[in-house]
Amino acid sequence: RLRTELVSRAIEGGAEARDALERLGLSGQRVCVAAATLAPVPEGETRSDQDVIADRERLADALALNLSAVQRGAAVALVVDTVYGILPTADAAAEERAAHLAEDFLQRVDTRLPALIGIGQPAESVAEISRSRVQARRVLRVLSEHPGRRRVARLAEVETESLLLELRDLRASRGDISSTELTRLIEYDTRNDSQLVVTLAAWLDSFGDVKSAAAASFVHPNTFRYRLRRVIEVSGINLDDPDQRFAAMLELRTRRI
Repeated sequence: RLRTELVSRAIEGGAEARDALERLGLSGQRVCVAAATLAPVPEGETRSDQDVIADRERLADALALNLSAVQRGAAVALVVDTVYGILPTADAAAEERAAHLAEDFLQRVDTRLPALIGIGQPAESVAEISRSRVQARRVLRVLSEHPGRRRVARLAEVETESLLLELRDLRASRGDISSTELTRLIEYDTRNDSQLVVTLAAWLDSFGDVKSAAAASFVHPNTFRYRLRRVIEVSGINLDDPDQRFAAMLELRTRRI
């Protein structure tokens, strides 16, 4: 319990963080924060609250045991619903090594404790350590939103997805609605069982290369050109305008993230 309180204080960055780091033996060291959580339950499966709580504790114990053998000085604790690890990072390559350690750990426990691990950037000051925790949580959210893609990541590897999720949250909190152009396409597709939104997304993803977009959509280029003309006619979007293209791409990405 004391270890949990110390780790919690250290990563929160409050007035007691410096003392907590001292008591953990991490004061003055360059560290990074790793955050681990149980992987989402596959669709159709259910787990009781008691099982989830027990598995979180098992995950914390297993990670602490693993790091005690391979990462000297690391501090691990279950804080609320997330397992946090504070890992010493003595050099520039340490962050990458931390990712490799996380991958190795998950391979060892995968069948028993499917989990995800996000790793924050290296930090030295109390404020930076708190920021590393926030970064690790941001990474975890991306991993949780896309189960099966990857199990371990650093912020640099998923920062775009993280920013898109935060933009989606911001729009939702303000009650923003889709642009008029995209709304027209969505409504048209719904009424006519067509693929205009998919067509626009494929064209934007291919940077306007019709042949590549057609291949990605599994249609003939001429068919794709016809659909693209319908996109313009129905939505009113000007695909020659870089600002409108960027706005459409950004909105589509936030819907798909």
